Amino acid sequence: MKNIQSSYFIDKSTARLHFELNGLQLHQLIVTKCPEEYKGRFEKIIKRQQLHIDLLEAVLHRYGANPYALTPSAKATDLEFHGTMKVSKVNGFRQLMDTLFSVELVGTANWEFLVLLADKVGDKDAHGKFSKVLMEKIEHLRFIQQYILKDLTGKITPRIAFRPKTRASAAKPVAAIRPH
Repeated sequence: MKNIQSSYFIDKSTARLHFELNGLQLHQLIVTKCPEEYKGRFEKIIKRQQLHIDLLEAVLHRYGANPYALTPSAKATDLEFHGTMKVSKVNGFRQLMDTLFSVELVGTANWEFLVLLADKVGDKDAHGKFSKVLMEKIEHLRFIQQYILKDLTGKITPRIAFRPKTRASAAKPVAAIRPH
């Protein structure tokens, strides 16, 4: 059973790496189109994303896996992102942010799932590091959400706060109003 779990963990980690690589391209596109006041923020996000790529590569190497293998889940991820990139290149910045919001929702959920899988295969190191990345992704998602709401309304509005439970459990939305 552990072997099957490890294979699945490798498949999903490889898919996550492909997602991050594709996400890096999307963020680089956003930097070219975003208002000047947000360029610095997105450039920091790009640097963090590169660290996530490095982390995934290291974890996959530890398992003796090729990080860039086209596993079944990695192939699906690449196909999904192919469509996303087509959409993102033909729209304006507001629509690009909507696309990014959708991408980040999926990405955050997938990091959450990797945290659970790391726990399932007994990889405490990956579990701890993936949990930190998950928290960063939640903050990034909040930033995008707030940008979209501010862009539409001109002011900060109530947002959903995510409060993950301890030890590899699902992030659960809790309504909250917080000033940005």
